[in-house]
Amino acid sequence: MKQLFKQSGNKLLYWQAWYARPNAVVVNEGQFGKVGTKTRIKIVLQSSRLEDTLNREYQLKLATRGYHQREYSGAVKIVFEPELPSAYDADHLHQLVLDTLRDTGNSYEIEDAIALESRTEILCPVFDLQMAQRVLVKMLKDDSILFSKTKIYSRTSEDSQFSCVWDNGEFSATDDFSPRP
Repeated sequence: MKQLFKQSGNKLLYWQAWYARPNAVVVNEGQFGKVGTKTRIKIVLQSSRLEDTLNREYQLKLATRGYHQREYSGAVKIVFEPELPSAYDADHLHQLVLDTLRDTGNSYEIEDAIALESRTEILCPVFDLQMAQRVLVKMLKDDSILFSKTKIYSRTSEDSQFSCVWDNGEFSATDDFSPRP
């Protein structure tokens, strides 16, 4: 996975690309925090051309279009307790969280995932903590089964401890991360 950012006026744009086997590269680009537009680039030759295509697209954006790399600013940890609703298994939930963050340009990986009988935890590094929290809460609200059984914790890159910012349908009183329109 490759990811780049570009400031355009007062908007931050993102560009991402990743392998989509067999023989394709997916490019997702849009305004940071919003679902982007995905384009699939098919490669008709051997799979070694996938990496060439991905690197060529990456270098083009980096060198000629004003895009740059960006470091993660922190991490979010989503905790589902006491157990997952029956409609979900841990793999499905991991993919839902990853898709939600990746499709808005905020992360492209799950750093750690733990699935126990009594709880499931998913840890993702993110570029913008507040944006990650807003899109995850929207995802939870869209799926009311998960809405009241979830906690979201966050920490900045400088912090060693997570602090709870969302607990069973409520934002904590100490943080103002309420969803914005």
